Amino acid sequence: MIGVVLMLIGCASSATGLLFMKQSSVMGEGKKTLCRRWRWITGFVLLVVNAIWIDIIAFSITPMALIAPFAGMTIVFTLLISATGCVTKREAPLGR
Repeated sequence: MIGVVLMLIGCASSATGLLFMKQSSVMGEGKKTLCRRWRWITGFVLLVVNAIWIDIIAFSITPMALIAPFAGMTIVFTLLISATGCVTKREAPLGR
């Protein structure tokens, strides 16, 4: 059960990281130096560093057959976070 929870936390971290990186490009941070792009750096840390370590632990303690279906939860978390407008401008899902 701990592995499934860690996998969900990793998916939420990846989704948030992707949205921070998107927000960085939308806000025009591309013209700034790398050390001044705080949204991009936050997204990178959430996406790469945090998600990699969480996934390593989750994959090592949980059978692959149990956590493989949860890998698609990143898409669900991205949809939920973008629909609330917490990180980026609020975006309504299609068909709504």
